[in-house]
Amino acid sequence: MVAGMPEFRRLVMMANECSVDHTKVNALLTVLTAHFAEKKDDRVLVFANIRSTAEVLVERLKERGYRAALFVGKAEGKGGPRMTQEEQMRVLRDFREGAYNVLVATSIGEEGLDIPECGLVVFYEPAVSGIRYVQRRGRTGRRLPGKVVILVAEGTVDEYYFREGYRRARKMERILKQASEKTVRVLRRAERPQPGTPWPWGREGGELVIELETEDRRHATEPEEEEGEAEEELTIEMPPVQSAPTSDAVEESKPIESEEIEVEGPSSSELYHCRKQLYMLLLKAGNRGATLGELLKELDEGYSPDVVRRSLARLVRDGLVKKVGDRYVTAAALRSRPVAAKARGRIVTVEVEKVYPGFAVVLVDDRFRARLEPSTYNGPRELIKKGRRFKARATITKLDGKTAILIHDMVEAM
Repeated sequence: MVAGMPEFRRLVMMANECSVDHTKVNALLTVLTAHFAEKKDDRVLVFANIRSTAEVLVERLKERGYRAALFVGKAEGKGGPRMTQEEQMRVLRDFREGAYNVLVATSIGEEGLDIPECGLVVFYEPAVSGIRYVQRRGRTGRRLPGKVVILVAEGTVDEYYFREGYRRARKMERILKQASEKTVRVLRRAERPQPGTPWPWGREGGELVIELETEDRRHATEPEEEEGEAEEELTIEMPPVQSAPTSDAVEESKPIESEEIEVEGPSSSELYHCRKQLYMLLLKAGNRGATLGELLKELDEGYSPDVVRRSLARLVRDGLVKKVGDRYVTAAALRSRPVAAKARGRIVTVEVEKVYPGFAVVLVDDRFRARLEPSTYNGPRELIKKGRRFKARATITKLDGKTAILIHDMVEAM
């Protein structure tokens, strides 16, 4: 275990003895000073990922004269301070009434509580989650114009968290927009229920029981005239209704059929997965491309021709694929042809050797290694897996003294 290593214990001891604050603390103070100079009666909400960090920030802000308060959860087993529900409500009330002008909160301040709107929201650390990114931003700018400041330490993991959180938030926004534009038509196949007819369900022994009135059941439960005494019938309590149906109406009732729902066209999820497979197939085809019939044969999931046509039309509309005659070719493959004017970089063969959080190490033309980051990669992420090979138009450069590769276009998946 790493925690048992003497080097790790020595690092922990050095960290505990260190009395120098992170540079982001001074950056936070600078942001607050500028904001309150413009809006002295405003409220500010500061988000920190760790409770102990939030506690240190409150201490530093109080030393500078700010009316700062701590707002954390009540969960047990976590490091740092805890607050009961009564303490949380008291802090929020004081913050709303102006007793505090800065509230330093952890993730508990993102949703579910009535936190008043603030003119400024500060991310002390970037949020890697797209949901957290949106929820934290939503604490300002609801009724009045607001501002969001994200503190990022250069050359640290903060850069990766910032890019990833922004990318996930934009992806979530795009998916919600596509879902809101999709139209669904529901067709009723069963007979519309008559007003005042009780629902055909009740409870028996604590379990929900559905009783359907049919001709066979009605004849089976009717008492026969030859018998002197009718058997006791099972009764089910129904919820009260405005008007009970007459006996004639019960005799004329028909069996209830199950409703069927028809949705126009394929789902957005099916179209998305089909587009992804089509793009990978076209990348493997390279400059030759493929026809609609060839793609239908190569697809694994057995998509219908309508789904494939819609997916190809979307890829063409997004500019990822071009239709040349009756064949579909990726736009990257067309740009890599010699006739293309002023093409950036050169075509190289790339093999992914190792994938780390925030970057990957690749082997270029089987000759040298280079660093590949998400911000310098323009292609499908499915290719960034250990052992995958592909051809791409790229530029080799130096970033911070290390060999890096900038991939402009994907030419062919191998």
